[in-house]
Amino acid sequence: MASVYFVTGKLGSGKTLTAVGKIREAFMRGVPVATNLDINLKEMLGAKKKNTRLYRIPDKPVVEDLTALGSANKSYDVTKDGLIVLDECGTWFNSRTWNDKNRQKLIDHLLHIRKLGWDVIFIVQDISIVDKQARLALAEHTVFCRRLDRMQVPILSTLVWFLTLGQGRLPFPKLHIGIVKYGDNQNSLTVDKWVFFGKDLYTAYDTKQMFRSNYEDGVYCVFR
Repeated sequence: MASVYFVTGKLGSGKTLTAVGKIREAFMRGVPVATNLDINLKEMLGAKKKNTRLYRIPDKPVVEDLTALGSANKSYDVTKDGLIVLDECGTWFNSRTWNDKNRQKLIDHLLHIRKLGWDVIFIVQDISIVDKQARLALAEHTVFCRRLDRMQVPILSTLVWFLTLGQGRLPFPKLHIGIVKYGDNQNSLTVDKWVFFGKDLYTAYDTKQMFRSNYEDGVYCVFR
């Protein structure tokens, strides 16, 4: 059965880039993708890639938007499952901005969306921001994102800093790592790691995209 992931991390840690990397992997498998991100298919896949199915979801979707997607995979082959990626979930997937009726309808649908053959990735700065009911019901996996270039090489970095009188540093390469935990805690069991250099993904999506409550379009299919 399909899986649900909450991708988390501090500002600039590569949360969205990591999710965009998973979108590209889904396209390479030939499965449909639905997202509220502005994706540039030509930059992501090149001009020759065909038979891509990309659905643009409203910035802050409601249950009717997800229902409109229908089924992504009617078989039992999980490699054919589609992918839904929803960014900025902290602004609309929390108890402060939902009324109880709409919240319950959306959670109920998300609980069953895996049976429709959709993997789901929610992008949020911290898992604690998410509505508690949604977190307990849906947080099967939590992905903690790190950027290695913001970390120091133990001992060696200190030595370089000392020898250069504090003017030099020896960072790791700009590598994005998503540590996948089974559950919603950093101490939970690690079940996978997602690794992306990401340089070739920078132009594949709009890094300055603003998410609006008054998004005027419904769900639509994106063509190149």
